[in-house]
Amino acid sequence: MVSFQKFCSRKAALGLFLLVPLGSCATTSELDNLRKRASFEMNCPENQLRISNLDDEGKAYGVNACGQRAVYLWHCSGGGLMEECKWVLNSNSTPE
Repeated sequence: MVSFQKFCSRKAALGLFLLVPLGSCATTSELDNLRKRASFEMNCPENQLRISNLDDEGKAYGVNACGQRAVYLWHCSGGGLMEECKWVLNSNSTPE
């Protein structure tokens, strides 16, 4: 299995070489945004969140916190310089 960081780095390097975007992976600051959003939506302090990568592309994450669990997807729309990405809750918070 390729780690999240290695996959994203390889993908970015290939995209720069070809001068075409090859999709987006969540970076550390985007994972910080996920932590803030999940904390708010689950009404749980950030220091109690456990975040797990659920796929090899780094676009699906599971969050467990305060007896709840949810799945978030890194969703991008548009393309090129106009691409906009954000976290989208893909499931209702459910009891663990």
